[in-house]
Amino acid sequence: MVTPTRRARQKGAISVLAAVALGVSIAVAALALDLGHIFWVKRDLQKAADLASLSALTNLGNASTVAQQVALENKFDYQNAATANSLTVMTGVYTWNSYTFSPGGAAAGINAVRVTAGTTVPYFFLPGSQRVAATATAARDATAGFSLGSFIARLDSSNSPLLNAVLGKLLGGAVNLDLVSYKGLAAGSVTLAGLQAALGLGSVDEVLNADLTLAELLAASIAALNNKGDPASLNAASILGSLQATASSVLSLRLGELLNVDSSNPGAAANAEVNLLQMLMLGAELANSGNLLNLPLGISIPGVSNINMTMALIGKPSIAIGPARRGSNGEWVTQAHAAQVRLKLDVTLLGSLLGGVVRLPIYIESGAATAALTGIQCSLPKDNSNVTIETQPQLLAAYIGEVDNAAMQNTSAPVTVKEATLVNVAGLIRVTGLASVPLQSPAQELVFNGPFDSNNTQTVAGASLGIGGLLNSNLQLTVHPLGANVSGLTSLLGGVLGPALDGLLDPLLTLLGVQLGGADVTAFELNCGAPRLVF
Repeated sequence: MVTPTRRARQKGAISVLAAVALGVSIAVAALALDLGHIFWVKRDLQKAADLASLSALTNLGNASTVAQQVALENKFDYQNAATANSLTVMTGVYTWNSYTFSPGGAAAGINAVRVTAGTTVPYFFLPGSQRVAATATAARDATAGFSLGSFIARLDSSNSPLLNAVLGKLLGGAVNLDLVSYKGLAAGSVTLAGLQAALGLGSVDEVLNADLTLAELLAASIAALNNKGDPASLNAASILGSLQATASSVLSLRLGELLNVDSSNPGAAANAEVNLLQMLMLGAELANSGNLLNLPLGISIPGVSNINMTMALIGKPSIAIGPARRGSNGEWVTQAHAAQVRLKLDVTLLGSLLGGVVRLPIYIESGAATAALTGIQCSLPKDNSNVTIETQPQLLAAYIGEVDNAAMQNTSAPVTVKEATLVNVAGLIRVTGLASVPLQSPAQELVFNGPFDSNNTQTVAGASLGIGGLLNSNLQLTVHPLGANVSGLTSLLGGVLGPALDGLLDPLLTLLGVQLGGADVTAFELNCGAPRLVF
């Protein structure tokens, strides 16, 4: 009997190993094909979800309809029951600084769409099937620009003399522009990017933090306008050039205090068009914040021989540019403020009463009004979008009485208004008086539609202060010595001065960004931003 060799005994083992290896290879190949098919399906789902979310973001009011239509166009039949296809669409709020998406929320704050596309994928070789889904979230960081206390919409011939007097005092020299020149300034606008180039700075953040004199701000604005080169900008640059010598080289400001820009993304405001005249006025107010300005008003009013104005700007006015969202402290990120204005008018009447000069000291104090950007809803075209701004007008109070100049500048204490001498007849008869009227308007929510420019202004309604009513209804007179007859004084003050001073104070306070009992808000800029995938 022949014994098999070792080599002969191993021939069968190789065949077994080959069969096992082949079986494993086939199984691995089958698994690879099934997994590859799943990844391929998920890739297509991701593409459909990405495009659906980006498209839905352009029409938030019909986000589901738009997403479904785009999904069908990308060959994803979300209604296919055989594969249990599904498409869910959620609108919500994406918070950029924390990178989080929150479904739902107030319509005005919605800025994101999340789309999830799902399907069931049967295996080719393995038993059963696999549920596959892809999610895409698209958001846009929309920004808007608005101002509080706009006077642009009210620019008319009656305001021109007041503009020259007030602007000249704020800039530090004499101003003699006509109404056409003011309208030319109002037609011009500058951007932070334009100022950045004119100042030779490296970023928008550097522009906001640069310490500028009023003269430097005017020079940079002129350069930015000339660089734009359109007729309105060139005309505004020429007019602004006539004010260069007037602007103070001592008074200074930081644009970051005037332009309240979202600190987390200042570059988003780089191309916002800021009205030139408004920036000039508010910038001059900011530079003079805390200073006491004395201004004789050379304006003719029947029955009045002289009016002197003393003004203190307490606090800082601002123009706001940024998103509609709350910060970590719960406050709205984008807010504008109208600076508190303390104003004293010393009015001397023509003629006399009982041989004495009649004077009327009027003190007006306006608290700082605040407005906050609370919502942006972007649509195509952009003019179909809307911006929501919540506005709280200032508390305004008017007095007849005496106020010290030092008290007007003291921000740490309220101003005390004292009884004033209205008539003094050779020291024999003296008439003193005191009156006050407080006025507060409730907060209101304003919704702005396009076009978004310097003419897009709304007014929060407020009651007219009515100096005539202040004189007739609230004036408390005291005659020294008691018993002297000055019965004609109240009717003289109320009948002659009331209508005249109402006609003076309304445009004067409007120029300073203050409206009696209300506020003006202008939504001058909207940048909806490009939709982008965030995750």
